[in-house]
Amino acid sequence: QAAAKPPWAMAPIQIFYHPVPFRGNFLKVLLEDAAAPYQLGDPAVLRGPPEKFDLGCPAFAPPALYDPECGLFLGQTAAAVQYLARKLGYEPASAKASALALRVVLDCNDILGEITRSNGSQMWTVPEWHAFVSPSGRLAKFLTVLETTGARHGLTPTSGFMVGEMSHADFSIVVLFEYLLGPGYLEESGANLHSLVRSVAPSLSGLWERMRGRERVHSFFTNQRAEWGSRWCGGQIEQNIHSMLASQLEKKQ
Repeated sequence: QAAAKPPWAMAPIQIFYHPVPFRGNFLKVLLEDAAAPYQLGDPAVLRGPPEKFDLGCPAFAPPALYDPECGLFLGQTAAAVQYLARKLGYEPASAKASALALRVVLDCNDILGEITRSNGSQMWTVPEWHAFVSPSGRLAKFLTVLETTGARHGLTPTSGFMVGEMSHADFSIVVLFEYLLGPGYLEESGANLHSLVRSVAPSLSGLWERMRGRERVHSFFTNQRAEWGSRWCGGQIEQNIHSMLASQLEKKQ
């Protein structure tokens, strides 16, 4: 006899993530824009033994989702984003555009991984941070790859999308750039990454502003800001990054 499903498995789509915005926003922003009902699940369900998982495939770590409509439990950020995109109508039509959109999601997730030193597996030192955020550093190179991808598909600072049509890739850019350019997130005492980001990626910056202006996306970030303030990834990771931003001011003085 099959095990009884826990109560959360009977609800609308569940999103499992830590109680901070960070990478969970990749999933939430699609659901918000589509006005699709969802609930926040307890990520503690992912800590149980995988062999005892009673909802199909286990997930190693959040973010993850569960869709009771088809009984799918799915981890890995990019896989969950692509699933929601197909379900909600944000997946590009062609195989080429679909592959490029998925790559954009992976790039955005990788950039957050770089900024947080693999989600806090190590902390930044001042020399390493300054090299990372220099005009020739890894952050600028990553953003240049994304900027070039968009430009080759018609993206400009005032129009267009990442793969030639609006897709989940554009929403992943919104999530990443909300942290890069949103006030307070990657900012300390006036030191921030804004000038670097806008100079290297003017079209991506414009895309962020346009997509963030969508009614439901704007409401989502506004409400999240009201709840969380400028906290975004939390804990020692965020504290370390803010201390590195402060060191940029000291370097200029």
